[in-house]
Amino acid sequence: MKLGNLVKKLLILVSLAVLLLSGCAPAANANWMDKYTKQTVTWEECKKKLFAQSDYLDSGFKKDDVLCAEIIVPISYDPDLNSQDLKLTLMKDPASGVASDKVGTMFSNPGGPGQSGLDYVQTVAFPQAIRDSFDVIGFDPRGVGASSPVKCDDDLDLRSYYEYYFDYENQAQADEDKVAMDEYYQVCIDKNPTWWAMTTTNVVQDLELMRKIFTPKDDLNFVGHSYGTTIAAVYISTFPKQAGRMVLDSPVASSTDEIKDQVEQTKAFAKARTKLFDRCATDPKCPGDTRAEVEQVLIDLRDAVLKGGAKGYVAGMKDKNFFKRGNGLSAYFILHGLDLLGYYPTDEVYSIFRTAMKQASNFDMSYFEFWGLIMDGYDGNTLERDNSYDILTIVNCLDVDSRDTKTKAERDSDQAKIEAADPFATKFRDIYDFEPADETEPGCYWTWRAFEDDKIVDPPKKPKPYTNTSGSQYLIIGSRGDTATPFAWSQGVAADLESPLVVYEGSGHAQLFSGIKCLDNLAVEYLVNGTVPPAGTSCKAK
Repeated sequence: MKLGNLVKKLLILVSLAVLLLSGCAPAANANWMDKYTKQTVTWEECKKKLFAQSDYLDSGFKKDDVLCAEIIVPISYDPDLNSQDLKLTLMKDPASGVASDKVGTMFSNPGGPGQSGLDYVQTVAFPQAIRDSFDVIGFDPRGVGASSPVKCDDDLDLRSYYEYYFDYENQAQADEDKVAMDEYYQVCIDKNPTWWAMTTTNVVQDLELMRKIFTPKDDLNFVGHSYGTTIAAVYISTFPKQAGRMVLDSPVASSTDEIKDQVEQTKAFAKARTKLFDRCATDPKCPGDTRAEVEQVLIDLRDAVLKGGAKGYVAGMKDKNFFKRGNGLSAYFILHGLDLLGYYPTDEVYSIFRTAMKQASNFDMSYFEFWGLIMDGYDGNTLERDNSYDILTIVNCLDVDSRDTKTKAERDSDQAKIEAADPFATKFRDIYDFEPADETEPGCYWTWRAFEDDKIVDPPKKPKPYTNTSGSQYLIIGSRGDTATPFAWSQGVAADLESPLVVYEGSGHAQLFSGIKCLDNLAVEYLVNGTVPPAGTSCKAK
C-alpha cells in the first residue's frame, strides 16, 4: 500500500483498445477460459536476469535448484472485455525434503502492490521445515517486474521529484505543475495501454488460475505479507472452498473509513519517528538535546533545500542540464526517507539515522534522499528503478473509487485530523499559506479516467468487506508496533476472517520470517501440520 501523503497527482488522457460491453457484443464462448486453464506450462532453468543480486539471497536459497515458467492470463476475466493476453512469470523452489514428507505447493506474495514475488522467493528466510515440505512458488503479479510490466518514463519519473513543487507559493507554480503532470501521465498511458487491468480482483483471479494449472486437485496454500494479505483475504472471500492454509502477516484493512485508517497510519509513522527523535536527543553524538531541537535540525535542512543551499545525493550524480527546472533538490525526501525507517524497529535503524542527522546538521540531505528513492523502487546506487511505485499507485486507485468528491469544508476537516495526528509532518507538506484554485478532478486521476471510459470497469465506491465462509481458520499475525499497517488493522481483519490473531509484541512491519523464532515456529506448525494457534497467542519482541 502507499505510505505517506505526498503522492504524485495523476492526470492522464486515456486511449484504450478493448471491446465495448453492449447488447451488440458477440456472445462469449462458454469455454473461453479453456485456453488458459488447459495451457501447457513447462518449468525450465531460470534466466539469469530473473535472479536477485547475490548479496541479497537467503542462505537457504540455492540458484541451481529453482525453476521458472511463464503462463498467459486474460487481461480481463469478463469475456466481453478480454481483448488480449498478459504474461506472468513464476519461480519455483522445489521442496528439498524427502518425497514422503512433502505437504504440497505454497504460493506467496511480499506486498506492495508492486513488489516482486520472484525476488521474495530468493531473499526471504523461510525456515528449513517449510523449504523441506513445500514447493514454494513466487510470481510477479500482472504489471509487476517480469510479468507484462506497466512502467512510466524513467527520466520523467526521476525529474518529477525535483521539478514538482509539492506545495505552492502561488497559482503560477500550481499551473506549472499541471503542465508537467500532463506530460508525465500522457507519456505513461501511451506506453501502457493495459494499465486499467491492474487490479487486486484480477490478481486474485490470476492466483486461482495458477492453482487450477499447477495444483488442480489441491486447495491453495499461500503466504502474504502487507498488501499480500489483501490478496489472501480477497481470495478467501471469493474462493472459500479452495482456500487452504493461508498466512496473513501484517494485514491491510478492508477500509470503509478511509480517513480513519489514514489517521491511524499517520499516528503510527509519527510514533516511530518520535522514537528516533527522542533517542537522538539523549545521544551526545546526535545533534539536538531535546526532541524539539532534533526536529529543528530537519526544519532548517528543509529551508536550506528550498533556497538551494543544501547538498543532495542525485544532484551530485546527474548533469546540471538533466533538470529542466528547480535546483536539483527536493524537501520531499526528508520526510519520505524517514518513512522508510518507520518500517523497521528503532534499534535496527538508529545508527544510520544518527549518521543522517549529522549530515543534516551540515545541510546535507543525501541519506534521506537515498532512502526516499529506495522507498519508491529506485536502486540508490545506480538510480535504476523498478516499476513498483507505478503499480502501487495504479492498483490503489483502481481497487476503490479514489475521486475526491467531498466539499471544501469536508476536505478541510479531514486535513485537520491528519495534521493533528502528525504536526511535524505538516511542516513538510504544507509549507506555504497559499491555497491554489480548486482542481477540476481532485483525487486520483487514474480513477477519474476509469470512470470516464465506458470500456473500463468502474472502481467500486467502497471495497467489499472480507468474509470467511470456508469453515476454516487462518494464521493472522499483527505487530503491535507496526507503522505501515497499524495493529488495529490486524485486529479488524482477524475479526472479519473469524480467525485468531497472533500478536507480535514488538515493532517493525511484516516481521514473519525475519528471524523471530516464535513467529517462525507458529508458521511452521500451521503450514506443515495445519495447527492454528489458539486465541491469545503472542510472541515477545526480539
